[in-house]
Amino acid sequence: MKKLFIIFISGVILKVFSQAMPCCAPPTIANVVKPNILIVWDITGSMRWRATWDGTQRQDPNWDYSWYCGGNYDPNRIYYGYFHPDSIYQYQSNKWVAVGYNPDHSLNITNFNFDQDRYLGNILNWAVMSRNDVAKKALTGGKGLPTNQIDKHTLIGEGDGGSGSYYGWPTISFEVGGRRYRFDKPRYMSQNPDIFYVVRRSPSSTKTYRCNVDVSRVPKIYKIGVIRLIADKDTNGNWDPEAPRFGLMTFTTYQSPYAKVLRELYQSDEDPDMEPYINTINNITPAGGTPVGDAVFEAIHYMRYCSPHWSGAYQWNINQVGTHKDPWFTGLPQNPQSAWCRKSFIILIGDGESNSDRPVSSDGAHLPAGPFSGRSLCNYYTGTEKGMINGDCCSGCDDPADDYAYYAHLTDLRPDNEPRYGLPCPQNLTFYTLFCFGVGAGGEELFQDIAAFGGFDDKNLNLIPDGYPNISNEEWDKDGNLIPDNYYLAQSGEEIEKALIEIIYRIMAGAASATSASIVSQTSKGEGIASFALYYPRKIIGGRDYTWLGEIKGLWIDRFGLLREETENNLTLHLKNDYVISFAAPDTGVDQCNPQTSAIVYKFKDINCTGDSLELVYQGSIDELNPLWDGGRWLWNASPDERNIFTWLDLNNDNSIQPSEIFSFHPTNKTVIFPYLDVSSIDLAEKIINYVRGIDYPEFRERTINNKVWKLGDIIYSSPLLVQKPMERYDLLYLDE
Repeated sequence: MKKLFIIFISGVILKVFSQAMPCCAPPTIANVVKPNILIVWDITGSMRWRATWDGTQRQDPNWDYSWYCGGNYDPNRIYYGYFHPDSIYQYQSNKWVAVGYNPDHSLNITNFNFDQDRYLGNILNWAVMSRNDVAKKALTGGKGLPTNQIDKHTLIGEGDGGSGSYYGWPTISFEVGGRRYRFDKPRYMSQNPDIFYVVRRSPSSTKTYRCNVDVSRVPKIYKIGVIRLIADKDTNGNWDPEAPRFGLMTFTTYQSPYAKVLRELYQSDEDPDMEPYINTINNITPAGGTPVGDAVFEAIHYMRYCSPHWSGAYQWNINQVGTHKDPWFTGLPQNPQSAWCRKSFIILIGDGESNSDRPVSSDGAHLPAGPFSGRSLCNYYTGTEKGMINGDCCSGCDDPADDYAYYAHLTDLRPDNEPRYGLPCPQNLTFYTLFCFGVGAGGEELFQDIAAFGGFDDKNLNLIPDGYPNISNEEWDKDGNLIPDNYYLAQSGEEIEKALIEIIYRIMAGAASATSASIVSQTSKGEGIASFALYYPRKIIGGRDYTWLGEIKGLWIDRFGLLREETENNLTLHLKNDYVISFAAPDTGVDQCNPQTSAIVYKFKDINCTGDSLELVYQGSIDELNPLWDGGRWLWNASPDERNIFTWLDLNNDNSIQPSEIFSFHPTNKTVIFPYLDVSSIDLAEKIINYVRGIDYPEFRERTINNKVWKLGDIIYSSPLLVQKPMERYDLLYLDE
């Protein structure tokens, strides 16, 4: 049987607010505003310490009861760092060069040869990598040479806190070949943090090495770090056009002021070269105390783009508000455009308890009023659950950061009617926190509080994270584990990488899901039926949040090329009674800040049936559209067992489809499909197959609406199809059934 369809693809333009970037549009139509991501990084003295130190000091009975720093070597653990865990390195010309391979990580003469300067990479990562090294490797790939190029051939490890200062070194002693050894480093705040020592007990001997690691033969993709992995996918050293905007703030008492913006957000847009951003991170030398509150407070000032609270935090002047440098603007210097709907996020990365904060009660000269009048900024949350009443504003108090984050999450930092600063809709901040290495219970609790109060989704609009911290609530704890969803704990470099990747991808998805429904449709001359798609990055149904719901609908196209709905519901096109429709952002009468209403449908009655005598009869929700047919709703009503889904698996790798290579996408074929899904187990493959077919699982994106699964996901890169009756009777010529 042959079927002939004549298909036309063309286009409709969506209206956007004048003088502003479109805040939501399919990628085929426009550039969606990219989110701001300000990384606020703890560069205090504890970052110099050994990454695998467990925070304890003990006496070593095998080394005259001298003190050592805990964290024993475990040959069954893969240690993260500049050295490949399975490679054996030899010290040659002040550089560590891989000369062998051994997946067995035991402490033996093969993996630890003092006389030949040969050591296993896994042992070296355990012994000499600092927190600073691990963080830089996770973020950028690591500090190294050449200093003026983004891609390095040599990595340089730096850290200290040994030789009697006991901040991670010396390690516990261990025996190899009948002799005892341990690793040590220079004292804390030394002038040579790249040096480390291997000390032999008897006969006594010490070898001094520099932590320069040859990575010239390592493929680039394995040494680029998370920021480039996400924002430089082709690894050409330039920011990808679609990448988020990244800024960088550091905090420590060792600099003045304590919190400084080192890279502004606009710079990742203005200059495609990533090297300045990467080098800024790599060239940082940790030192000093940990003023988390000061950092959060100054980050709020920067994101508002007002004068800093403590002078010197960043350089700009009042005349730069509303320019391309403003976090809420975009474009070229000569033609900046408001990006009022841009979502802005803070990623706070730290490794210890806050100290040295200077609590601030008010800053009316710089910051707008929040929703709670009369409250101190350093005590903005006045609930009793966390013991925060009047407890964060005293001299010497070191936990106002969560209050500041709470203020910034609830407050419009650029109120609409404020002179110079005013922008439509709320401009607030969402916080994510990453607590690394896990030393300091107080620091972990503070980071959880910042994530909860600075990142909750206020579904009931009561301005608090309901139930926190004792009663789970989906506003801050969707998985029900009583840990804020925006809080991450990382004990190793791998966990830092994983957390950063998840945070940034959540930010990117969240920035998109905060936008309105996207209409993926275009008009076409001719008469027939047009199929068009739309998707909701976020849609509230029955008081619940759903994300990435797709729809595909059929509409009439009349002889004038106008789209019409099936108003009469009689499956016949009637030029007067079936309304002409168009999709757009609203001009008036609809809340442009509400993603649920900021893309709407207009309906017109064609008074004279001429296509040009149109009278507006309705303006409102796309849900009120009457389609000719609705593919999304049909799938919603269909059970998973009713669906016929097929996949092609190129089993013989000949890039040609054979009948024997076409399989039903069904759990009965999970074994053969599993290798092509890039998942860790057949059980997970079965879940994915069932999920695609229409079965929900708690760990996957929820789609169940009124006890049935909405199976159609987001549809992009899609254009309408015009279906017409054939111009000739090909059905008769070719004996079609």
